[in-house]
Amino acid sequence: MPAWPGCHRTGDDFLDVLASTSTWRGMGRVVRTGRRGREQAVVDRTAGALYEDIEDRLLADRGVERSTMMGFPCLRLRGRFFASFDAQADALVIKLPRQRVRELIGEGLGEPFAPAGRVFREWVSLPIASVDAWDQLADEARRFARLHESAS
Repeated sequence: MPAWPGCHRTGDDFLDVLASTSTWRGMGRVVRTGRRGREQAVVDRTAGALYEDIEDRLLADRGVERSTMMGFPCLRLRGRFFASFDAQADALVIKLPRQRVRELIGEGLGEPFAPAGRVFREWVSLPIASVDAWDQLADEARRFARLHESAS
């Protein structure tokens, strides 16, 4: 029996084909699981794919553009960095007021952002475990960048 409707491959061959198709590549990684001696494909949204969704939504805002920061993909609002993605940590990294960063760390939603051991006090790293808050906090970071922009 085919592992996917319309597909005549099963097992590893099928999973390799599934993982390589452009339709599935953007959805995350293919995870192999055994069940009664059969392998099944499970699509698991990766942190990177979730960041891309947030990035696409925020890019609809005039003034927001893609860039890089210390080698990380990031978003800027009229030149001001406000969000980034740390692929090694699978974490959304955002810029907020210092007090808000301390609150998020205290609540267990975030961790200090400290590339190369130096803590950036206005930046917080939000691991995949706090993914439910990513959209809201990315919007908060954009609003903070906008307020900071108008104060300049």
